[in-house]
Amino acid sequence: MMGLPLVLLAVVAGADGDVTLKVVSTPAGAQVSVDGSTVGKTPFTGKVEPGEHSVELTLDGYERTGKTASCVAQRDCLVSLALKEAPITVSLSSTPIGATATVDGKPVGLTPVDVDLSPGKHALSLALQGHQGVQTTLTVSRKGKRDFNFPLSAPRFQLAVQSSPPGAQLRLDGEAVGVTPWSGRTASGPHTLELSLVGFATATQDVTVLPRPLPTRAAVKLTPVPTALALSVEPKDARVLLDGKGVVANGGALPVKPGAHALEVELAGYEVQKLKVDVPKGETVSRAVTLTPLKVELVIHVTPADAEVRLDGAVVVVTVPLQVVPGTHQVEARRQGYTTVQHAVEVKPGTRGELAL
Repeated sequence: MMGLPLVLLAVVAGADGDVTLKVVSTPAGAQVSVDGSTVGKTPFTGKVEPGEHSVELTLDGYERTGKTASCVAQRDCLVSLALKEAPITVSLSSTPIGATATVDGKPVGLTPVDVDLSPGKHALSLALQGHQGVQTTLTVSRKGKRDFNFPLSAPRFQLAVQSSPPGAQLRLDGEAVGVTPWSGRTASGPHTLELSLVGFATATQDVTVLPRPLPTRAAVKLTPVPTALALSVEPKDARVLLDGKGVVANGGALPVKPGAHALEVELAGYEVQKLKVDVPKGETVSRAVTLTPLKVELVIHVTPADAEVRLDGAVVVVTVPLQVVPGTHQVEARRQGYTTVQHAVEVKPGTRGELAL
């Protein structure tokens, strides 16, 4: 614990009638003023005339301290002064504002409020009607934090939530809080419950928590949802087999048992697609399947035979049938001395295309 700083004033008579003035302080380094004139820092030694002199000390972080010294010729004069630490201004605020602030048992005003405090620890309490109070200890220092804000939460009351069936994941106002049956405390007023359970539709329900000792109760009945597989295939006339049985795709969700299922999609002129689909209980899983056309032959006859032929921009050899994907292709034939010929040819899946140029 820091004691009160001490200033020692010594006056010693000089041979010529002046008096030697000595000033010391704890802590040292204080600026010394004698009769309004700055003369140095403690520890200080100087000459003054006999009589009364006003001695004043200043030091950052300490209150200005002064004393009148009576200096008598031919006598030592020793005077001590104390430097007291200056208070630190601390800003106290709360959310919401308007709370009554009490420091060390004394009311200091309504937040936000500035308070001058000595360095060290101070007991702070904040009180606001309709909110939970705050009681804490402030540590005040010159190099430490000086702005303090305290959120004041509203009182919390009991809420109990049950579901049928139990075991649902519960969200309160969008925040996950646990599994039903659940009980906890929250602010009074309207709230939103959201319950989710595998195999059941997510349920949302509003509840108003009452400010009373007894808990507010909410019961939610969950609705089962089917386990289903929604299929879309392209081309739409493809044949679809689900677990070896033909089904109609592109017509909505198909009820299935939970677990893995074998899916096969086929159509003449296209590669067969086989895949496994896992459908969790109570969920509808969507799958889209697009078949890849098988390559077909395209035969190009060109005259003269040594003309350069390009298929979709690439030079090709047309002495043998070309393997192409079904669809429309651009064919170009050119030879020096002849007019360049361009032609579009459409090749359908499962067919053989021919073009003469």
